[in-house]
Amino acid sequence: QKKVLAMYYYENLRLADIAAAFGLTESRICQIHTQAVKQLRAYLQSVMV
Repeated sequence: QKKVLAMYYYENLRLADIAAAFGLTESRICQIHTQAVKQLRAYLQSVMV
């Protein structure tokens, strides 16, 4: 998940490019990205309260 987020936000790669790099489908990378963002959001909300 960390690598997907880093590639998407820091390396500015498209989901299709990340999928190709990992040998996964774009749909699966989208799922991983969404899950990672939800987990990060939940973590940040817990430490901000």
